[in-house]
Amino acid sequence: MFKNRLLISFLLLIAVPFMSSAQTNSLVIPAYAFYPMSDDTEWFANLGEIRIEGTSPDGKLRASVFLPEGAIIKKVILRYTTEGTDITSTMTLYRRNMYTDVEQIVASITAPLAVDYMNLATYSIAYRTVNNGGYCYYIVIDIPPGPTYPRIAGVKILYE
Repeated sequence: MFKNRLLISFLLLIAVPFMSSAQTNSLVIPAYAFYPMSDDTEWFANLGEIRIEGTSPDGKLRASVFLPEGAIIKKVILRYTTEGTDITSTMTLYRRNMYTDVEQIVASITAPLAVDYMNLATYSIAYRTVNNGGYCYYIVIDIPPGPTYPRIAGVKILYE
C-alpha cells in the first residue's frame, strides 16, 4: 500500500508541471474608453456605444490598452452594428516601440455588414506576448459616418 502511494505521489510530481495551469482572462475596453483622433470628428457616446455623426472627415477613435506584462494574447473580439448599411468598420490593435516609435499591427478586424449587434473575433495575433517594457498598446477603430450611424459597443481581449 505504501509503495502504491509513493508511486502515485511520484507520478503526480512529474505530471503536474506538464499540465496546463494557464487561466484565460479578459480585458474589456468599453465604447466610452475611445476618443476621437481628430478635433473635427463629430461623435456621440451613449448607452454603452459610440458612433460617428454627420459629415465628419475622420472617424478614427483610439483607446489605450493595458495588459499585464508577459500576458499572451489569445483572441480579440469586436462588438458592433452597422444596421444594414453598406459601411464597414475596422479595428486594429497596435503596439508602438517606445524607443524607435515604430508601430506594429498586433491584430486587425474588418467588420462586415451587420443588421444587429454581432461579435467578430480574430485569433490571428502577430505579437502574442505583451512586452510593456518596450511597447505601448492601443486600439484604433475607424468608423466611417453613415446615414444610420454605425456603432461600436467595445472590444474584448482574451489573454493568459
